[in-house]
Amino acid sequence: MLFHYILREWIAQREGEGQSWRRALKDTHLQKAITAMHAEPARDWSVDDLADTAGISRAAFAQKFKRISGDTPAHYLTKLRIQRAMDMLRTADDSVERIAESVGYNDSFVFSKAFKRIQGVSPKEFRKSLA
Repeated sequence: MLFHYILREWIAQREGEGQSWRRALKDTHLQKAITAMHAEPARDWSVDDLADTAGISRAAFAQKFKRISGDTPAHYLTKLRIQRAMDMLRTADDSVERIAESVGYNDSFVFSKAFKRIQGVSPKEFRKSLA
């Protein structure tokens, strides 16, 4: 039990030093934007939209997001969309095109490129590997 307590304290101290999603979610501005992206990942989010949601200027939002999370808002949104698509590829029989559209991509080619960049395989290869 003592080890668990020491480990929790060590992690809490380390979080204050660097970039982390836990720190981003504790920030009231970033939390609002991240929550909004998770609620509507298919929405055509711009940095301006996210900054408005967060209640701070575009420049301040972009800098704060990168500094605290270690990621850009656009890259975070891409990873979120790909994660949702992976879930759908696992559980639904929808076509890749339909899944692409449902996670916010109007073009299945652009979706496939983003998926491969994040996952290392195409959506079709990913689905095939599940069988």
